[in-house]
Amino acid sequence: MRKKKQLRGGKLILAVKAELGRMSSLSPGECPINISSLARRLGVSRQTLYSNGVADFISEFSELQKSNFDKDVESAVRRASYEERIGLLEFENKKLRERLDNYVERWVAVEYNARMLGVDPDELFKSIAKPSRKIARGRR
Repeated sequence: MRKKKQLRGGKLILAVKAELGRMSSLSPGECPINISSLARRLGVSRQTLYSNGVADFISEFSELQKSNFDKDVESAVRRASYEERIGLLEFENKKLRERLDNYVERWVAVEYNARMLGVDPDELFKSIAKPSRKIARGRR
């Protein structure tokens, strides 16, 4: 497996700004903006953030987040009416049904192609025999 490339320099600054932009739209209660939470979300150490001078960005975005969210507004947003919740759930249900229909269409195409090639579609899902481990392996 290939290692994920570490964030450094300009790429780190861009990633910090992008992540702070995402975090500033979340409530301070759920996702407070500070060095520790940002380091955790980016997968870097706090020292990396300090040494690249992003503490100023963090304090700016933290203030922005706090000014954007009010406790009263946040509690009103959190409690959507039943009609809104039902509407959202019906929309999600519709999307999931569409996804299911797409999967069924893809499966029908696989079955059709298997039959056209003379393969029993049920044979596609038979478990494969375990490999024989008694065969001598070549030396390295």
